Amino acid sequence: MLSVRNVGRAVVALIVAAALTTTGCQAKDRAGGQADLEVKKLTFAITSDPGPQIIAWANEVDQLSKGTLKITFVRDARAGQPKYEADTVADVSAGTVDMAWVGARVFDQVGVTTFQALVAPLLIDNLELQGKVFDAGIPQEMLSGLGKLDLVGIGVLPGPMRKVLGIRKPFTKPADFAGAVVGIQDSGVADQTFHALGATAKPVPASAKLDGLDAYDQQLASIRGNNYPSKAKYVTGNLNLWPRPLVIIANHATYDKLSADQHEIMAAAAKHAVQVAMEAERTDETNAITVLCKAGLTFAQSSEADLKAFENSFAPVYAIIHKDSTSAASLDRITAIKQALHRAPDGADCSNVPDDQQQASRYDGTYEMSIVWPKVKGANARCVAGAEAGPQGAIYDLVFEKGIARMWIRAGSPQAERELGLDVPYQFFKDQLVLTDPDGSRNAFDFAYKGGKLTFSNPRGGTCDGWAIFTTKPWIRQ
Repeated sequence: MLSVRNVGRAVVALIVAAALTTTGCQAKDRAGGQADLEVKKLTFAITSDPGPQIIAWANEVDQLSKGTLKITFVRDARAGQPKYEADTVADVSAGTVDMAWVGARVFDQVGVTTFQALVAPLLIDNLELQGKVFDAGIPQEMLSGLGKLDLVGIGVLPGPMRKVLGIRKPFTKPADFAGAVVGIQDSGVADQTFHALGATAKPVPASAKLDGLDAYDQQLASIRGNNYPSKAKYVTGNLNLWPRPLVIIANHATYDKLSADQHEIMAAAAKHAVQVAMEAERTDETNAITVLCKAGLTFAQSSEADLKAFENSFAPVYAIIHKDSTSAASLDRITAIKQALHRAPDGADCSNVPDDQQQASRYDGTYEMSIVWPKVKGANARCVAGAEAGPQGAIYDLVFEKGIARMWIRAGSPQAERELGLDVPYQFFKDQLVLTDPDGSRNAFDFAYKGGKLTFSNPRGGTCDGWAIFTTKPWIRQ
């Protein structure tokens, strides 16, 4: 069912305050007893939408602890910085925040090499292989390297395949990278990989602008979510550089104040979230392909000879990883699993995407609407009730163009960074707007248009947050 994907992200932005330290308060025993139970609140830094896998982990922690462990997401002050992940690791180590998630890619930039085999170029190149590597327990073993940073590794979660987004041309063979500037999220392996191709790797923030880049290392869902097809033209559909696994880390002093049972709860919740992450990646990639194809992105493909040439080019990177005995052992184990599986890289193209894009309608264009959540009244108030509604407002930009509806959220002020919260096909039928998820579920609103104002009512399908955003106030055409 349709949900405004980043309404939670906007809510987080609204309620972020200074990082809290671990605190104690009281909760009732959910088993029915009268005794009060101490609640531990752990602040968890996020630089972007925590995603379904992190939310699933936090919810499982809450459930297994019977509400005595609470994960509070707070916006990381490092968001928007090129080296945000390394700085977040430092913040957790220093106790500025209790916990965080960061990409496994960053740890070789802060002195930990145990995760390098997990992001070796072209090694884990399909989701099935990544699942088997997790089933073998290899990523969990890599957490042992975090001790030198005075951190505790809670768990590792699988992530999407990272591909090459070409801004002006496709990148399908090694020679295409010669002299190119490639955006990356800070990583020693990524830097070495593109250096081996004769390119320059440039660390950039998440959701970076593409100015000054020739290519960008990104997953399909992010290419979709950041609306990169408006500026970039190509993605190499079968060149999977590496996955983007997430590592949940905790401050050592904070962790030591928790009980052994609470330690086990957080670890068990991470194991539970692995399957959630795998399912989410498959769904996100399928949905992203549909939208990106409709947006006009070209999926170029590398030939078998091209892929073999890439493998040969990356030999120096593998030699560096093999210098560390622990990383070498992990690399060899993953390689053996890959050889036994014998599967081609996961590919992406537009061959299975129906060409059902509608003609432009008289309602196509850009609309704006703002909400101060605590002031929402009537039927929609229940959708935003409680502390999550936040003290500030949110500004929404809704664009109908070429059969795709996109909604951007600016939390707090017109100058705030826009974040994409909705990106789905749409159709206007007489007095109805129908939004269709790529999984085929349909969500409808009645609408009226007069004097440049688009008003929605009577929602069917979808979720409460979407109803509130669409129907609380009229949308003003810009």
